[in-house]
Amino acid sequence: MYKLVALFTHPADPDAFDEGFNIYLPLTDALPGLRKVIVSHAHGGPEGATPFYLMHELIFDDLLSVREAMASPPGLSAARQLWAFAADNVSLFFAEHQEEER
Repeated sequence: MYKLVALFTHPADPDAFDEGFNIYLPLTDALPGLRKVIVSHAHGGPEGATPFYLMHELIFDDLLSVREAMASPPGLSAARQLWAFAADNVSLFFAEHQEEER
């Protein structure tokens, strides 16, 4: 499995960010090949405060599926919304995903 991870730092205006994210999130549901979505809100770390605000993970079968989803009309629509509200505080990366229940 592969995923596209959007890692957000703290926004200057959390309310405006949350509003933009709530528009963006349902757009990602239309991505072809999407298997699972994980949204994680950061609440500090072992050392206390963290620069991170939120992590959005979109999980697909393989890297080709991630790339095809990003290039699809729903992917381009989601990307436009993402850049509209979070261009200054988001980093995107691909990651191989392995998951085991314990």
